[in-house]
Amino acid sequence: TTVPHSSPTVHSPHHHSLTVSQPLQYSHSLFLGFVYWTNYTHLSLLVCVSSKMRSFIPHILPLGFLFLVVTAGFLHRGVFAACPAKATYPDLFLSSPSPASFLSAECPEFVGSSCCSSAYEQALKQKSDLLYTAFTGLVPQPEPSCVMALHTLRCMPCSPHQENAMQVETWGIDLSVCSTYCLDLYSQCASSVTTDGVTISTAFESAGAFCVHMLDESASRPHWRVFVPSEEAPSASTCLSAQAECTAQDYVGHYSECDPSTSTREYFYELRDSAQGTCHAGAPTPAPLHGLPCGVHCDAGLFLKPGMHACSPCEAGTFSVGGGVRVTQWEVASLPTSLHLSTRCERTDGTPLPVETCGWQSTAEYARSGPIADNQRSVLELHVSLVRAGAVLFHADVSSETNYDGLLVSVDGVVRRRIYTQSRDFAEYQLPLDVGSHTITFTYEKDDSGAAGADAAFISLLEVTGLSWADEQCTACAPGYHSEAGAAARSPRP
Repeated sequence: TTVPHSSPTVHSPHHHSLTVSQPLQYSHSLFLGFVYWTNYTHLSLLVCVSSKMRSFIPHILPLGFLFLVVTAGFLHRGVFAACPAKATYPDLFLSSPSPASFLSAECPEFVGSSCCSSAYEQALKQKSDLLYTAFTGLVPQPEPSCVMALHTLRCMPCSPHQENAMQVETWGIDLSVCSTYCLDLYSQCASSVTTDGVTISTAFESAGAFCVHMLDESASRPHWRVFVPSEEAPSASTCLSAQAECTAQDYVGHYSECDPSTSTREYFYELRDSAQGTCHAGAPTPAPLHGLPCGVHCDAGLFLKPGMHACSPCEAGTFSVGGGVRVTQWEVASLPTSLHLSTRCERTDGTPLPVETCGWQSTAEYARSGPIADNQRSVLELHVSLVRAGAVLFHADVSSETNYDGLLVSVDGVVRRRIYTQSRDFAEYQLPLDVGSHTITFTYEKDDSGAAGADAAFISLLEVTGLSWADEQCTACAPGYHSEAGAAARSPRP
């Protein structure tokens, strides 16, 4: 961890002090003094104990300390933590995060929820905000690249999680800056000239030294003190980063396996795959939910809210399939990872062919088999694991040589359906599935001669049920479709 320069004696950031006075002896009573005083980080209490209670003091003291520590943490993190800078700058910050459409031009990442008032937004526009003013005490005229890099620093006080990186103390403000952002800031500001007439790169031999001292020359009060935690330090998880802050939408919930000894399970959260490495700090990981009953089944049109024991109906404009997934949008980014889709192509004797030339392809509306020659096959494979009996339902169309080239649908290596050219466009098919793991294969296969039509198979809808006991949320209808409340499917909008 980079050690900050000399400054007033203070407690480390994100830790709180507890002041306890010594017991005072009197002739007929004992006064056990705890001074009640709080400035967001200090707490005390005045307790008078009769001399007859002296024998109980060894038992009371530990409980008293526990009460004080818990209450201090509650006051500091619970009541004042939302926007702690409000206490020091009442005109610039709100008491708690609120929508702030006025930030759309300056700090759009915090429009939905912000600690900043419109006064701070005006300060940002005029470059008279807290951080820019403090920084220009060292660098009066930063280069344009430096100003751009400072954007994250200047907008940080607007974060609804302001207390993560910025800690208000009695003497000033502690600011925790991630080493990666510090390095980027140092790089972008390297050619900017300090008040001593030398460049940043000349004045500071390292990024850490620069960041620790970059707010030193500020004439504003209270003082700023910058920390650059090492990547292994616990505080590195909440320091100021150039990455966007994590939001509640960046987390996804999952049920654990059922504990057979208690017939209960847990619901826990983790960052979505799409958020891994792209967001930092911000909204904390939601607490897991314990002791939830196993096997609560919700039919299609219903869903099970995390932590609840009973099903709820889907709202109008949404639908559920009852513990499964439905694919109607076939762009790769839209495909659910729980289906484990893959494609390959080969000759009918099993010789592999380059998948990029003849594997299944996707568009927005459907998946289609790849272009193949005689005695070749294009394969779409689906791996699923069912916790209860379910089914695979799909809408398929085939345009090919009648009764010769066609689509073979197999479950665990056994052909369950053969589909050849049809004039009715997409038709619906359904195959039952037992509990357990299954491999479902869609194979468009050509015989040794002849071709007709598009010479391909198409799948526009794919639905698998039995993947879970209940849907955890309802799915919004795509544009052009609608559904009534409690719907199991969507319908084209009239």
